[in-house]
Amino acid sequence: MGFMLPTCFGKRGFLEKYPPKEINFDKVRARNEKLEAEVLKLESELIDHRGKHEVYVSQMAELRETQVELRKVEQEFEELKSSSAAEKKRFEDEIGELKLAVAPAADEPETARGLTTRVELVEVIKSLGKKVLGEVKYGFENAVAQLKIANPRIELNTEGTGMLRKVENGQIVIPEKYRHMEMEEDDEEVEEDDNPEEDHEEGHDESSRTNA
Repeated sequence: MGFMLPTCFGKRGFLEKYPPKEINFDKVRARNEKLEAEVLKLESELIDHRGKHEVYVSQMAELRETQVELRKVEQEFEELKSSSAAEKKRFEDEIGELKLAVAPAADEPETARGLTTRVELVEVIKSLGKKVLGEVKYGFENAVAQLKIANPRIELNTEGTGMLRKVENGQIVIPEKYRHMEMEEDDEEVEEDDNPEEDHEEGHDESSRTNA
């Protein structure tokens, strides 16, 4: 079966009236190339839009995850603030108790002022104990010296006596709680015997106080 021409071509004078035009293939080719370029451009834009859409979807997913993490961090921060407030109050209470514990009393002696540690307090107590013991020793020896001077014709026997001893059942004894103190005193006397110059100076001072 051959190609059928339109019936208009069979009419008389049709081709004379409507002569066929020459086809400009260069123009058609240029138009086709332009259309192909536009198609390529549209395809490229479509691919670009698809890529941007995928990036947008990914960013939105990350944003939602970030918002969830942000809410979680905000909640933890609020809990931490509450915990910190409680810790701060506890520290303030402890500091207040410590300040109250070291606050000076109304009848506190001058030697106890400014002490902040147990070590300092123990050192002060030991120092005061030595001073008190020294004063008691001085008073005892001074009393014995005065008795000897007041009774020159009587030879007083002071052997076995001591400031830390007492009379019990007609005997001079030293209480057990003072025994170590007397031993320490004996050790100090031995040290004084080993340093006669210091002993001489101390004796001179005691004589001065006795005469006074």
